[in-house]
Amino acid sequence: MAAGLSTQGVPSTQWLEALASLIAEGLTLLTEAAPISRYLLEKDLAYTSDAIAQLRQPNVVESISAVAVAAADIDPDTIDLETVLKTMVGTVAKEQGVKKGLLMKSLRAALTGALRGPDLMTSFVLLHQRGWAIARLEAVSLLQ
Repeated sequence: MAAGLSTQGVPSTQWLEALASLIAEGLTLLTEAAPISRYLLEKDLAYTSDAIAQLRQPNVVESISAVAVAAADIDPDTIDLETVLKTMVGTVAKEQGVKKGLLMKSLRAALTGALRGPDLMTSFVLLHQRGWAIARLEAVSLLQ
């Protein structure tokens, strides 16, 4: 793939189609595809300073850790994985006593390394199917 990104190791052709669909809305030029999809195609994640600041807020590390534990019990091949993950995030927010908006913004930072980007839950699905979501969530505790 162009721009130094590789599709080696992606779960399936359907995964790549979902990736294309996810990023298509934000593209004006094809050359923008690589930077927009980098977090889905590179295992190592770089964080923006805003993302790090988000992840250092009170109760965020504990909440993200709880999401990691809950996500570990969810099979990446689950039918309607997006709905299952969305429900799980809502449950964790209630259990942790944090606002769902704070948790969602923090999840975006943890999973993508940025506070803006393509749809979060679809990104979560693709990262979970790739086997990278839980490691990224667990890595948040190392940023402290």
